[in-house]
Amino acid sequence: MPEPTLAEDFLQLVLDDESGKRIVGHLEATRGLAGAVFLDLLAAGRVARTGKEDAGRSGRFVVRDASPTGNPVWDQALARLGDKSYTGRRAVEKLVKGTEDAVRERLVERGVVCEEKSTVLGVFPRSRWPATDTGHEELVTRRIKDVLVAGAAPDRRTADLVALLHAVRAAHKVVDGDRKTVRTRAKEIADQNPGGDAVRQALDAVRAAMIAAAAAGSAGS
Repeated sequence: MPEPTLAEDFLQLVLDDESGKRIVGHLEATRGLAGAVFLDLLAAGRVARTGKEDAGRSGRFVVRDASPTGNPVWDQALARLGDKSYTGRRAVEKLVKGTEDAVRERLVERGVVCEEKSTVLGVFPRSRWPATDTGHEELVTRRIKDVLVAGAAPDRRTADLVALLHAVRAAHKVVDGDRKTVRTRAKEIADQNPGGDAVRQALDAVRAAMIAAAAAGSAGS
């Protein structure tokens, strides 16, 4: 199989290896994953930010190449975005539904997690996704720890992962170290992400989508 995507790395990081449960809430996991897929598409040149040469407003996001990618998660995302332009937040929101399930399937196919089914009170079905192979995850975690704890300079991929973890308030849950130091360093990396304005706008969109979803949930309760 191809190298793991950013979304696959992100999901493996926010799944507890032993229990198979998320270490973040549903809202954080789903918005973070949607943002990770969006960043994958940006890095692959499948999605881009509009400029003066495009019709309509600049600074929005559009699909540049909707041809099949060979990755069902990406193909699903491109189909959802279609031929419209979106703000970063709206693009992330479009990618939320079904993405966690789709990325988990990829992890199962890779043999890095497995599904364990059970029932609650003998009636309600429940699934957990414990790790079966942590080799790649340990390498990724080591790189993140070098950046957040030892102060190493991040490469582009590690910077994106750190920024995503910061957006969902999970950096301190992924690596050991002083909580305040880890959070401060993660914010610094997120603010100075080497991916440029489009990537920073996409990361801001993850936070905006989380805030909007939380506000909608509060209003409906």
